[in-house]
Amino acid sequence: MFRLYYQIEIRDKNGNLRRKGRRRVSKSFVANYHKILSSGLRSSNTSVTDTGGSGRTILRPLSTTGANPWMGGVGAATNNDGAGVIVGTGTTAVVMDEIAMETAIADGAGSGQLQYGAVSWSAPDADGTGWSFDVIRSFANQSGGTVNITEAGIVCETQYTTSSPFFQEFLLVRDVFAAVEVLNGETATVTYTVKVDV
Repeated sequence: MFRLYYQIEIRDKNGNLRRKGRRRVSKSFVANYHKILSSGLRSSNTSVTDTGGSGRTILRPLSTTGANPWMGGVGAATNNDGAGVIVGTGTTAVVMDEIAMETAIADGAGSGQLQYGAVSWSAPDADGTGWSFDVIRSFANQSGGTVNITEAGIVCETQYTTSSPFFQEFLLVRDVFAAVEVLNGETATVTYTVKVDV
């Protein structure tokens, strides 16, 4: 069985753990995830809507010279608030055809902003019941005030054309939860755990 979990930790300015949230089951894979996965498995072009609301045709793997887009990556560099693990302040329940975070928190040190770290990964690991790995990202609050996180998600960058710009962002997962308070000087770390049971 394929499972996805998420967990949020808060550390103070000295790196001490202030809050360790319970690991929760993510139930919010959205339609884009299934469409992009299906495109790869069926080796078929698929129509998907990007985070900006534009329809894109995901090219099937190796359908055209230079096109090998299957699923795309969720890695993102420091300060990139358009891909990877994203956090926000939206509270509306998730629907299957969701295409973007409701209210993504921007990268920065201004009011209501968080500084996005780079996405990191744990190596795949077996625990006796299956295999798992983590997708991890930290968000530092240097805004001068408290920032509340109420949604988290995963956005991938996937190739949809063989001419520049090659890649576009697509929402795969979105979760909504009770507000997690990040005080000024604190850092929130969101961990998504992908697990496949044997």
